[in-house]
Amino acid sequence: MITIAYMTNRRNPRFEWFADSLASQAPREDVEVVVIDFHHGERDLPEACRHHGFRAKGSKPKPTVWQGEGRLTNRNFFAAANARNTAICLARGDYIAFVDDVSVLAPEWFQNVQAAAMSSRVACGTYQKVKKLEVSNGRVVRFERYFEGEDARLLRASGDCMQCPADWFFGCSCGAPIQAMLHINGYPEMCDGMGYEDSETGKTLRRAGYPLFFYRGMKTFESEEAHHEDQPFDRQDYGVSPNDKSHALLRN
Repeated sequence: MITIAYMTNRRNPRFEWFADSLASQAPREDVEVVVIDFHHGERDLPEACRHHGFRAKGSKPKPTVWQGEGRLTNRNFFAAANARNTAICLARGDYIAFVDDVSVLAPEWFQNVQAAAMSSRVACGTYQKVKKLEVSNGRVVRFERYFEGEDARLLRASGDCMQCPADWFFGCSCGAPIQAMLHINGYPEMCDGMGYEDSETGKTLRRAGYPLFFYRGMKTFESEEAHHEDQPFDRQDYGVSPNDKSHALLRN
């Protein structure tokens, strides 16, 4: 079984875009959806997936000092590693794929996830941030290109699937065998409060012996405007370069 983890802390994550697009691609019997939602309890996002016949469940991120009820900070900070590790803890599948909010799956997204899962490969998907994105029944109707939102990795990619550098592991669309994620103890939570957890996880997977593969068809379209509707959770790279948190992470 494949677990698809959807991550959000937004008031309006356009969850129906994801649910409808997944419903047009994936078999119900082989998929479960895990929604990690900062606002879980105030709403039931997984209901849209259950409506399509998927097994689906939701949860807040597990307790962390950076955000939510257990925080020790005076405001909410970005803590994606903790949220993604929550999804790994809840997953029942042998393979987990991650999707970010305010996005819709391209028509061949699940087909590529399935191919990666069957080969037990770490998969790096791609994205396209666009403006004025319109979606109907899980399919992109129209959008305006946003050149700053293009995925620069595509300029270096060849073919539909290729082995790729470790830092191509972007969180917006990616996948890995659950055992690989458990082997490295999940995403590095020392990144919380700052970010960069996705590419650092790719490097850790590669050093642990897992090659990474770039799947051109594992693509999502993201709404650029929707990214700016809410006040973003804070991020800080404490210290002065090169004696700052991000460099300490790289050395570690």
